[in-house]
This record gives sequence, C-alpha cells and structure tokens, in this order.
Amino acid sequence: MMASIKKTYSRHMISTRKNTDYYERYLKQAKKAGLDVYIVEYRPGRELSEKIDAYCERHGYKWYNADRIKLN
Repeated sequence: MMASIKKTYSRHMISTRKNTDYYERYLKQAKKAGLDVYIVEYRPGRELSEKIDAYCERHGYKWYNADRIKLN
C-alpha cells in the first residue's frame, strides 16, 4: 500500500515540476518579448508568499495576493 501511495505521489510531483517548468519558460519568454509579467496567487501562506516575492524580484515580475478568486 505505501509503495502505491509513494509511486502516485512521485508521479504527481513530476507532473507538477513539468507544469512549473513550462510556466517559468513561458513567463521568461513574455518578459524577453518586452511584456510586463504579473502573477496572481490566491491566498498563499506566508512561506509561499516569501518565495513568490523572491522569485518575482529576481525576474522583474510583479504579483498580486488575491483574497478570493473573484477579483472584481
């Protein structure tokens, strides 16, 4: 049972990493094309917010911490 859970978890992590890599490349291309890059996150915790701050600062992106999914 644990091996099955571990395998599923590992597969999920790989998929998530692929998604992250895709979006990071996409954002980099947008910035290189001269576009302003904005990221919206919905209520990230303090630790994740600090990581996003550092990532955006490093790459010249801006981000918004939304309280809820409805932005208007």
